[in-house]
Amino acid sequence: MGDGETGGYDLEAARRDWIGRETEKVAAPYPVEHEPIRRHCQIVGSTDPLYLDPDHPRPARYPRPPAPPTAIPIFALPGRLPPDPEPRSQVIDMGLPLLDRNFTNMGRELEFLRPVCVGDRLATRTRIARRSPTDRKSATAWRPPASR
Repeated sequence: MGDGETGGYDLEAARRDWIGRETEKVAAPYPVEHEPIRRHCQIVGSTDPLYLDPDHPRPARYPRPPAPPTAIPIFALPGRLPPDPEPRSQVIDMGLPLLDRNFTNMGRELEFLRPVCVGDRLATRTRIARRSPTDRKSATAWRPPASR
């Protein structure tokens, strides 16, 4: 990406200065609860009784009914009630320099240090792993096929 396309934004400097930085740990305001787990399982089509039935026998490594890994981000995010009129990102709040006003998270990886169970209180920390340029010229929008 040449300088003319970035308006002087130095992507290599941003990579060098920001990759590996982490946000402060942010505690989620609510504990893990069974009812949101049950609703999540319904939405994703999971029928595993380990997650759906709090009285189902479970392995000893789970002191209480566990949450499925795909549901954990629901409980780990800092809730904003009432909704913030100007929502922010932990990464932007760190001062991450942006090419323009937009920031797109193109993916994430989650690391679980132990099983997450009903009653647990979670906290998150975000680490910047890579920065990629945005090539607006090659971006295309997906459109559904025309109705027949």
